[in-house]
Amino acid sequence: MKIVTYTPHGALPDLRGFAPAIVAGEIARNLGFAHNIHVTAREEGLSRLEYHPALGEIHRFRESAANRLFFRKLSRLNPCPEQARLAKLCQTIRPDLVHAHQIEFPVADFKRRLGRDIPVVVHAHSVRSFAAERGLADRYIAVADFTRDRLIDQGFPAERIVVVPNGADTDLFSPADETTRNGLRAALGMAEDAFVLAYVGRKQAAKGFVSFLQALEGLADAGLKVRGICAGPIPPDTLREEDYAAREKQRLALIARGLLVDLPALPHHQLVNVYRVADALHFATRFKGEQHPLVLIEGLACGCAVVTSRIAGIAETVTHREHALLLDDPADSREAIAHLLDIAAQPEKYAAMRAAARQRARSLYDWRAIAGRVERIYFELLSATSA
Repeated sequence: MKIVTYTPHGALPDLRGFAPAIVAGEIARNLGFAHNIHVTAREEGLSRLEYHPALGEIHRFRESAANRLFFRKLSRLNPCPEQARLAKLCQTIRPDLVHAHQIEFPVADFKRRLGRDIPVVVHAHSVRSFAAERGLADRYIAVADFTRDRLIDQGFPAERIVVVPNGADTDLFSPADETTRNGLRAALGMAEDAFVLAYVGRKQAAKGFVSFLQALEGLADAGLKVRGICAGPIPPDTLREEDYAAREKQRLALIARGLLVDLPALPHHQLVNVYRVADALHFATRFKGEQHPLVLIEGLACGCAVVTSRIAGIAETVTHREHALLLDDPADSREAIAHLLDIAAQPEKYAAMRAAARQRARSLYDWRAIAGRVERIYFELLSATSA
C-alpha cells in the first residue's frame, strides 16, 4: 500500500510544533503496512528530497516569497498551483491513496490533473465552509466529535466523515521520576521545592498565553514560591494584537524577577522536559474553534495536573476533576489561580487525577492505536476501489 501524505504548510519532520505536520508524521511513523511518501513545504535548511528512516521518502516543494505574495494573496491566478505540482509528482510515484492534511485541498482539480481516480482522504484540523467546486474527498477525518459536528453544519457530507482523535507518543511523553525531575529543574535554575507552572503553545492571547502570565504573576503575588516555564513560537501576527505591548512588558518583567524561563518552539525530544519539570500545565485557551489540542494530550500523557478550558473539543477529551480542571472563563485568571493554589497546597489530593490523566492518554490517545484506525480507513477505501 503506497500512501502519499500531503502537508503543504509545515515541515516533516516537524520543526515548529505545527499540529498537521506532527499528526502526519506520527501516523506515518506508526503505520504497519504502508509505504509512506510525504510531500510538504520546503523549510529553511532542509533538502528538496530526503529519505527519513522513520518517516520514509520526503519531497519538499519550494515556493519563493514573491510567488507566495503574488499568486496566493494578490492575483490568485497561479499557473502552477500546489495541487498541479503534487499531481505531476504522483503521476510518477503512482500512489494507491493520497492523504491531505489541508481542509481546503482541491480534490476535483487534483484528480483531474492526475488523470485517474484514486481515493483521497482529507484531514480536518480546522473547520471551513464546504465548497462544492473543490470536489468531494472519499473520507474526511475529523479530530473530534466537535469537529465532525461543525463540518456537518458547514455543509460537509456526514456519511463521509469519520472521527479519529489526535494523539501523543506516550512512551516519550511520560512522567519523570523524582531524580530526573530535580535534575531538570537544577539545569533551569529552579529550586526542587518550587511550584512550577508550564505553558506550551503559540504565545498568543487566543491560546491562553496572556492568562498564563497573569496566573504566574498572581501566584507569586499570593506568596507562593513559584516558577514558570513556557515554550512555543511567537507567530508574526501576534505583533499586531491589541494587547501585545502590555503582554510583552509583563513577560519581560517576570523574566527579570527570575520567575519565568521563556523558551522558543522545541522539538518533541526536548519539549517533553517542559512537561516533566511542571507541577501543573496551564492551557487556558480562549480559541472557540479548539479541536483536539496536542498540548492537552501531551500534558495528560506526562501526568501533569492540567488546568484548561471548558471549550470546544476539550470538553469531550477530559472530564472535569477526573482528568483535568476545566475553567468556565479562561480569560479570568482568578479562577485558574484558585485551582493552582489548591494544587500547590495539597498535591496529594490531585495524585489520582494525574494518574487518570496518564491512563486516559495511554488508553485512548496513543499514536499506535490512532495510526491503526487511520490504516483501517485506507484499507476500507482501497477495498472498495478494487471491488
